[in-house]
Amino acid sequence: MIISCKDFNMWFILLLIIATATAIPVDPIPDNTPIPMPPTPTTKRIHYDSVLGYRCESNSNCNGFVNNARCLNGTCACQPGHIAKGIWSCVQVKKKYHH
Repeated sequence: MIISCKDFNMWFILLLIIATATAIPVDPIPDNTPIPMPPTPTTKRIHYDSVLGYRCESNSNCNGFVNNARCLNGTCACQPGHIAKGIWSCVQVKKKYHH
């Protein structure tokens, strides 16, 4: 059986119409149902506590573990009038009185 070019074009167009008609998606979501959206990224700020000599962003990072500590230039340090005793405590400097 020999198919002419004209017959071939007719069959091709017919098959293309059938394929297109069956490939049209049907909307499975009713009009009043919200369309699911992918989750959006959110930024969470993490609060952490540091010890003396370790990184900090604010005084609250240093006060959690060490009393009388503060954040100084990005590092936990003792507040004025206190000295470090290890990395876990700041002790008050005793003032010496001369008689």
